[in-house]
Amino acid sequence: MLVEVLLFAVLVFLLWKTFRKPPGLPPGRWGLPLVGYIPWTSKNFEEQVIDLHQQYGDIFL
Repeated sequence: MLVEVLLFAVLVFLLWKTFRKPPGLPPGRWGLPLVGYIPWTSKNFEEQVIDLHQQYGDIFL
């Protein structure tokens, strides 16, 4: 039982370490490599850019 708890804790720590946003990156959404966050949106590209510009400013123009 203790081994399973430790393995779970290590797995959670590794997932947290992998998916947290590193410091110094510009603002924005996170996505998958190569495809970004396109699979989770129903808007077209222009609407996405407008939304990102409104949320994060001139970095998305």
